[in-house]
Amino acid sequence: MFKILFIGTENTYRSKFAQLYFNAVAEEKGLKAMSFSAGFKFSKKNSTVHKDIVQYLKSEQIDFPESHSESQILNEYILENNDRRICLDMEEHLTYMRKQFPEYVRSTSYWHYPSTLKQENPKYMLKQIQNEIDHLVASLTLVGVATV
Repeated sequence: MFKILFIGTENTYRSKFAQLYFNAVAEEKGLKAMSFSAGFKFSKKNSTVHKDIVQYLKSEQIDFPESHSESQILNEYILENNDRRICLDMEEHLTYMRKQFPEYVRSTSYWHYPSTLKQENPKYMLKQIQNEIDHLVASLTLVGVATV
């Protein structure tokens, strides 16, 4: 099983959406791959998946598994036990990686979905992450990394 880790700030929005959407697509395509998500810090206000994500997934006819709603805090064990690591906001998350997990900086990919984009246009950002994941799934299928 090929494992991908999506990393966010608090693991309640971007990274959680990426995890849920990737897993739904991977299952639909029959890929031997699974994703997980974690955040650099814990949000006292909101430790579960944001309501916008649940609504967006429903609009895409994707079931929301309640078992994946809890936020995870990033740690070395989680980083080590995934084949690929992707931070969702290069500017913010690269700084966290350098401070907290410098040995993983170079082996992590960085996407460009800042939290300000969420505030400006959340549906647009989710659509962009969805497109990025569709490309990721296509590339995994093409190279045969995660095919059944």
